[in-house]
Amino acid sequence: MHNALCMLNSNDNNFSIENECEDNEVRFLYYKSVSMMLKNKDEFAGNPPDSRDLLYSSNIKIGINGFNRIGRLVLRCALEQGIQVIAVNDPDPSVCLQPAVHMVDKLKFDSANAYFEGEVFHKDKFIVADQVISALTVQRQTYVLPWDELGVEYVVETICKYITIDKYNSHLQAGARKVIITVPSADAPVFVMGVNEDKYTGRETVLSSTFYTTANCLAPLVKVVHEKFGIVEALITALSSSIRVQETVDEPSDKIGKIIPDLNEKLTGTSFIFSTLNVSLIDLTARLNKGVKICAAIREAANGLLKNILAYSDDNSVPTHDIVDKYSLIFYAQAGILLKDNFVKLVLWCNNEYSDAYRVMDLIKYIFKKDYEDKLKQTLE
Repeated sequence: MHNALCMLNSNDNNFSIENECEDNEVRFLYYKSVSMMLKNKDEFAGNPPDSRDLLYSSNIKIGINGFNRIGRLVLRCALEQGIQVIAVNDPDPSVCLQPAVHMVDKLKFDSANAYFEGEVFHKDKFIVADQVISALTVQRQTYVLPWDELGVEYVVETICKYITIDKYNSHLQAGARKVIITVPSADAPVFVMGVNEDKYTGRETVLSSTFYTTANCLAPLVKVVHEKFGIVEALITALSSSIRVQETVDEPSDKIGKIIPDLNEKLTGTSFIFSTLNVSLIDLTARLNKGVKICAAIREAANGLLKNILAYSDDNSVPTHDIVDKYSLIFYAQAGILLKDNFVKLVLWCNNEYSDAYRVMDLIKYIFKKDYEDKLKQTLE
């Protein structure tokens, strides 16, 4: 088996095609770079990698199904963190004639999330972004995708036409170890980083890392407030930028209860979807069990367990685009209201696409590390 991702020398855009084949009408290419291959994960035997280590991230091999807005953001976040994007499949019929050309254009020119600043071009059936090569396919039938042949272990499913696990087992049949879908599911476990990722057991094969404002943005803050002070009941109003196809008015109430079961039926609210490109605002009004020093608790979480997920801001200015992108939410202290000791209004900012793509990468890194440590523990026993 050949690795399907490699690094190019900074001044050398030439790479060689090693093998080419056709199978079930899927045309894909094996290739290798003229420069060094990334280190094989076997070199880490006996030395568990840290999740923030670039060499650790580089041993995670993912494939992306769907090169829509979310798929492109997942690719960008993976490149930023040194995660190997082995292959991208885009079954959109509009790109089937010249897939590489259209994919490059869509990756470069993203008016919603700023232009891609790295070098990006295409070569035959490959897309090269920031010196990293990913194979391209345009296959609609996911069970014949070359995940196994290309060494893809984790598939990020961004098309998400279905809501049940069995519809995504075709990725597993094609050789993937895990599938991460980007919508809530009727039966797949939902994991939100900073909230319930510790519930992952290793037995799950299809997981959800939902791209919904009320999940990745609101759930971390709600967890902090509930664990410190106890939420009796709460109302949510979300002013959200549009993502994919959504109703202009949506009800987010049940999503938090699925992620934090103790809050089931205690939160309700409405989300208004506006035709803005990105950045959303959430208003959480809550009645609590006891009086609070809520800003201190949120600041502590931002500097501790929820670092890189929750940001604390006491400025009067609106957070800038680049700051909002990275975090699941920014707590805007100046906009909050303490009506009574146990009755508060909290205001949050978020980018409900880019930050969610970061959390997908965080979840995959968490899964990789957890599975690695469990396997190592079994070996030592």
